[in-house]
Amino acid sequence: MTVRTFSLLAVLAIGCTDAADEPETDTLGSEVSCMDAGPSAPNEVSASQDEPLQISLSWAAPTGTAGYIVFRAEQEDAEPAEIGRTINTEFVDTGLGPATTFWYTLIGANADGESCPSIPVMGTTSDASE
Repeated sequence: MTVRTFSLLAVLAIGCTDAADEPETDTLGSEVSCMDAGPSAPNEVSASQDEPLQISLSWAAPTGTAGYIVFRAEQEDAEPAEIGRTINTEFVDTGLGPATTFWYTLIGANADGESCPSIPVMGTTSDASE
């Protein structure tokens, strides 16, 4: 007797194009809005350089958000990478190079899912000699 094992993987990818909460289409062809699941996107995001080689981020907390995922890109049109998670409305990105510009976006999360990304903000570190 031959026993064969099979695995079935179903994937439903839902994403957002921008922070405007525009509808998207999932892989099954259904229209989905970023607001259908998780909280609203974090807003009033700001980036400041309080210390050389670090950038401080702060933002307003949308109602119902339990935590945030912070993303950084080294170019404005580059794919951002996750750099941290927090339950606070502040995040400090440390250990950065001197005189370097970064673009940051945030995603809010709760038990229902994740928000669309926030509008990107730019932060620039100072020259280390300053």
